[in-house]
Amino acid sequence: MQQIREEMTAGLVEINDYKVVFKEWEELEIIEKIEGKGENSYFLPHRPIVKNNSFTTKIRQVFDALARVTGQSSLNDLLYKDPNLIEQIPDILDRFRSYPVALSAARDIEKAFLQLGITPKHTDFLRFFYPDKSEEIVYRHCRVAFGVSSSPFLLSAVLAHLLENVPADDTQLGSKLKLSFQVDNCVTG
Repeated sequence: MQQIREEMTAGLVEINDYKVVFKEWEELEIIEKIEGKGENSYFLPHRPIVKNNSFTTKIRQVFDALARVTGQSSLNDLLYKDPNLIEQIPDILDRFRSYPVALSAARDIEKAFLQLGITPKHTDFLRFFYPDKSEEIVYRHCRVAFGVSSSPFLLSAVLAHLLENVPADDTQLGSKLKLSFQVDNCVTG
């Protein structure tokens, strides 16, 4: 949290811009305000990443699930180690190059991780402090967080499930798209 305050006071990120994103998330029920720190919980440190040239998200909150207290495990240490999605990239690129006409999605799926809900019993492991100097405000994620190691796998699994269950008249398209995604990036022909 101290790093966030230092970046904001150095002019890298405007504190109000950062807070606007959290307010938007609260209205969209991506996060929820809660009372107390809770016993069986985990707090995620976070910081803003600013991408002024982004079409969809100018300020992205990145949560550090690798952070750990001395002698304890990080959240990512405790999560299931999902399949290595990077291994899919050569196959996707080989298929992409084989098409006479190539097609690549120009933009990511907007706020892709934030479209995926979390089982309520797991939300207490995705708590964080709201950036406020005057009081300690606690929130928790109700949706998948950017920065948690399992997030890319969860998104890929949801997309694969959706593409496996396309209507019967679109099964060929669904099968083709299923082989064309790497997380939320699509390249096909």
